[in-house]
Formats: sequence, C-alpha cells, structure tokens
Amino acid sequence: MISIGILAGGKSTRMGQDKAFLMFKGKTLLQTVLDAFSAYDDVRISAREAARFASFGKPVVCDQTDACGAIAGVYQLLVHATHEYVFICPVDAPFVSSAFVSFLFSYMTDQTDCVCVEQDGKTHPLCALYARRVAPVVADHIARKQYRLTDLLLRIATKKISLAHTVFGARPLCNLNTSQDVLRAQKPLVFCVSGCKHAGKTTLITRLIPRFMRDGFSVAVIKHDGHDYCMDRHGTDTYAFSSAGAQKSLIFSDTQFSLNAKGAVTIDTLLSFCTEDVVIIEGLKQSMFPKIVLTRHADVSLDGVRQVIAQFGADYDEAAVYRAVLAYFGAGLWNS
Repeated sequence: MISIGILAGGKSTRMGQDKAFLMFKGKTLLQTVLDAFSAYDDVRISAREAARFASFGKPVVCDQTDACGAIAGVYQLLVHATHEYVFICPVDAPFVSSAFVSFLFSYMTDQTDCVCVEQDGKTHPLCALYARRVAPVVADHIARKQYRLTDLLLRIATKKISLAHTVFGARPLCNLNTSQDVLRAQKPLVFCVSGCKHAGKTTLITRLIPRFMRDGFSVAVIKHDGHDYCMDRHGTDTYAFSSAGAQKSLIFSDTQFSLNAKGAVTIDTLLSFCTEDVVIIEGLKQSMFPKIVLTRHADVSLDGVRQVIAQFGADYDEAAVYRAVLAYFGAGLWNS
C-alpha cells in the first residue's frame, strides 16, 4: 500500500560531507532511516550515483538532472514506486518512524494527493505522503523550472496536518544540516572528566563550560565525591529538617532551587534530573561513560579505563580537549 522513498542526493554543503554516510549513534544516517522502515517491502533511495549505495541492499533511482534540487528525486521516487502512495523523506531525518507514516496515511483519501505537516506556521513538503498519480504534475514543474516543492503543494490536493497536539511533536521533522545539529540531536552529550587527584579536573570543567555555551549548548555538571560531604550548614532551616529525619529537603527562591537527599543514588537517576544539552561528570573513571582522562603525564597507562575519548597530561590544551569531545560525539565533523 505504501512505498518509502529516501532522498540521499543532496550536496550536503552546510555539513561538509555526505550526510548519508555520516555516523549517528553508531550507524550511518542512511542506515538509521532504513532501519525505521524495515517492515516495508518497497524502500528506494534517490541519489546521484547508484554504485555508492550498493552495500545498503536497496534499489537506487538516479536523478536525471543535478540542477533542480529535491524535486528531481521526488519525481524519480514517485515513478519507480510499486505502491499507490509514497512516503518521501530526506536522509537527514533520523527520527522518522513507521508510526509517523501510518499517522499520515490515516488522513489520506481518494481525493487527496499529498498529506504533509505544518509546524509553527511552516509547511513541510518532505516527510510527507504523496500519491503516485501526481508524478506528471511534478514532471511539469521540473519542465517549467519551478523547483520549489511548496509551489507543487499549491497545485495538487494537499492536506496539511498540525503536529502541535500529537505524540510526535516536531521530532520527525528534525533535519541534521550542520555539525551542531548532529550534536544537539544526540543530546544530552554525557561524558566524564576523570583522572588522578590534583590533575586539574575541576579547572578543566570550569573552562569547558563557557566553550560549550558559546556554541549554544546548555551545560550541567555532576560531581562524584569519594568521601561523604554535607550540603547543609549548621544553623540553617534545611539543616534542621535533615537533622529531624527528613529524607529530602528542598529550598527554592525566585532564581534558584536546591535539593538535598539522604541515601545512595544512581548516576542514571541524577542524569534524569538534567535537561541540558551537555552533562559533564567529574570523576567516575571506571564507568562506561566516555571520558576525558587527566593525568600528570600524558603517557600514563590507562589499562582498565574504558571508553576513553582522549588522555591529556598536566600541560593540556583546553581547546584540544574541547575539540576531542566534539569530534567524539560529532563523528569527526569538528576539525578546528
């Protein structure tokens, strides 16, 4: 009933490398999208060269022209599809899903040529469901050099659905156009700054925080202390509450709030409190989180320390540390 078409023929100018082969959470972006539609029997890739995509095991349709953008791929996917309706999405949309396709299909009728979504007043012609019968109209737009897909939607019977009050939100429309987009789509980025005592872990973290913030990321820090500690000072109300036996005490004002709790806690629970883009954990050298390891000498053995992003000695360059973290999470996109 529904074919899937993936547009992978873009030039990826802003990304600086072919987005189809960009690594995202351990897989290429293209494989991520293909996996989302593994239950469909007709999944095709639109690209400029078929040979580069042979390893993915899906039919590739090649654009006949390189000058008119996504509309050329849309046309090829429509004319080669085996089913009446075709869901067409770009390769850089890692959060599309079969449930989203089914949601769009529920609005399709015999009188509808396209079901697409709108978000914040903007119409999205991709991540949309098209009827194959509109292929001649698409061809006519190409012939007339009318390449904007939004213009195409005005000519065919288009039904626009708002995602404002759905379980999907704007997530299926998330496109990864820049290296910052890749990082934000994987948030939170969680890593440790670990190492020996007095190696400068706290100092490094205080220098990394403003660097992340300059790139537009919010930051949270979790500190692991190997010794017991006291958050409440003697004489404060919260100290009195804790002394009286309260398991948790919270204090807040118009500008901040604090939580103090007794008992053990897991790092996963602490992470659930953090809604920031980046979470830096000080310590936890033996954890499975990726980590920057600071040592007094850069050649100290790290046997038994897992998931090391990079190791730095006492004379570390904080800019190099920052680049190492971004390269780790951004699949090597950050080189400066």
